[in-house]
Amino acid sequence: MGKISQKELAKKRSMAKLLVEVNGGDFDEWLAEKYDQAITENETTIHDALKFYQKRNNNTQKVVGG
Repeated sequence: MGKISQKELAKKRSMAKLLVEVNGGDFDEWLAEKYDQAITENETTIHDALKFYQKRNNNTQKVVGG
């Protein structure tokens, strides 16, 4: 998937906002739910990255402080 242009992104945002509002929803709440969904779907990746960072940071402190 190539990089989306700002014009295309604005078009998609406008359409999604209209659809959500026509169906009685609040766009900001809908968008927050999408962010939460992306985070939830990637919890394992986030967890692994944080553990890797923690391990790397601990190893660096041992070398510097050692």
